[in-house]
Amino acid sequence: MLLDDDSRKTLEIERCLQGRLRLAQTRHHGCKKVEVIVLTGIHLDWCIEGNARLARDNGYLPIVIGDACGCQKPEQEKAAMERINNFFAPVISSETFVKLLKQST
Repeated sequence: MLLDDDSRKTLEIERCLQGRLRLAQTRHHGCKKVEVIVLTGIHLDWCIEGNARLARDNGYLPIVIGDACGCQKPEQEKAAMERINNFFAPVISSETFVKLLKQST
């Protein structure tokens, strides 16, 4: 099967995350196992959305930091964030994330 460049990159990223998820399932940090995955980065509508779904499908709680993500076309960001928030993961601000971290310590 021949894949275009975008499909090939997406497949490589998904394979990479799947490997990391398997590793996270077998590793423990101290006495705690990995349960939450925080996602940030570019290609919100491809990489972040796909990996949020992959994390959710594998039993993790993905959290997307909305103001630390972006689409190639900024006008697509709102729709992508709504999809992610409605189906796969909460989309929160970096400010909210920092507040939550401070509350948990």
